[in-house]
Amino acid sequence: MLPDETIDRAADTLAKFRNNNALNDILDQYAVLIEDYKRLKSDYEEEREGRERLRRKGLESCEVMVRMYANLTGLSKTLCKSGLSGAEKRSFSSFAAGFNHSYGLADFIDAGELKENADFKLKAILRLYAENAQCKHIYFAACHDVGYVSDLIPFRGNRERFTLIRTPSLLFHKEFDRLGMNVEELPGVFRYVPLTYAYSTPQSKTSVTNISTSSKGNAVCSLYMRGNCRYGSGCRFSHGDSKTSSQNSTPSPPTVGTSTKNFASDWRHGSTHAANSNIECLPRKEDITDGFVAINADEDRLDAYLPALDPEAVCRLKALSKVRHFCNNAQLYNSCENTNCEYEHAPIDPELLPALEHLSRSVPCNRRGECRRANCVYGHVCQGADCRNRVGGKSYCRFLKRVCNADYTAGNLVPASDSPIVSPSLHSEDFDGRNAENGGTNLWGGGVE
Repeated sequence: MLPDETIDRAADTLAKFRNNNALNDILDQYAVLIEDYKRLKSDYEEEREGRERLRRKGLESCEVMVRMYANLTGLSKTLCKSGLSGAEKRSFSSFAAGFNHSYGLADFIDAGELKENADFKLKAILRLYAENAQCKHIYFAACHDVGYVSDLIPFRGNRERFTLIRTPSLLFHKEFDRLGMNVEELPGVFRYVPLTYAYSTPQSKTSVTNISTSSKGNAVCSLYMRGNCRYGSGCRFSHGDSKTSSQNSTPSPPTVGTSTKNFASDWRHGSTHAANSNIECLPRKEDITDGFVAINADEDRLDAYLPALDPEAVCRLKALSKVRHFCNNAQLYNSCENTNCEYEHAPIDPELLPALEHLSRSVPCNRRGECRRANCVYGHVCQGADCRNRVGGKSYCRFLKRVCNADYTAGNLVPASDSPIVSPSLHSEDFDGRNAENGGTNLWGGGVE
């Protein structure tokens, strides 16, 4: 593993040769190798740290058993109000079944519709394993309920046996701090912020009837039939038959607000505004004067804020890219300097341009924060709501961790450079994901975890 000094020295060498146009291709590939190595080293050190923690606890060879107890009906109801589940009584049961099948020793158990049932089961299993010599360590994640403190008091101070899990979205009761046990967080496992109800106030029976009537001509939503549709009455497909459109029928659930899609795409974090405040600090396009680029206090380049993606637009763009490969420069800025460009220059549907720009900017620019090209199609900041470099994120990200967590507040506008735009299609097939299905950005690959 190369030391950081060697990597920095290589980056400095690269900067010295930037002005030599004849070496552009070699230098770009060299830059990609350096960035890839940095990411590889970061991932390796993160995994090594996790292995070391297990080794120190002597749990390397142990099997992990996961037990979850919940009122499945009540949980389904709560998640439905937040736009994360269907309206059926036990709509969350499909997730519970999938969770149980994912790992042989993982159990999601429906304890019944009374709160005391889950408490009863959890306390019983805690007593069983706390006194079982075959159980080496217990991770307890119900520290939001002070009622479990009395069950843990007999094991006070037993750090070798117990670890309490702190969840960011729920209050960690102060009484658990007094038990003298280990306290840890598991990033990416639990939500980062509490649930927020996405429903607006209930509509009148007349308005429900109008919505149902207007959707008669649409196809029936297959996701709704399985209890998985997250768009409520905002879905473009029908959620009922002729019976449900009658005024005598039971009114449907209240209308889902526009924030429902945010819950569906980023369920661990709630709204992206709450969890990723630096993204919200990015300047808007209308605030950046033509011919200028925005920079922060460290003089690093900032991109304009990009609104959340429309899932339908992404699906359409993905389908089109299988037939035609698009040139990012031509589509986004109507300017491609490559006379031999093999990619599609004919304008696509304007509704697809935001999706193309969002996904194009998920690929880091080789010039990083030093880039001053106003029409650069690559990314200079990370706008991934579920980026793994942020707290609780799980999605793969091509950017360095320091870029994802940098200050995104615009400090100044500086004149853009007039260097010519080079089409992404000039790059080779495996060059940093730039020459994939859309002719410039690897939209659909890239290694998710």
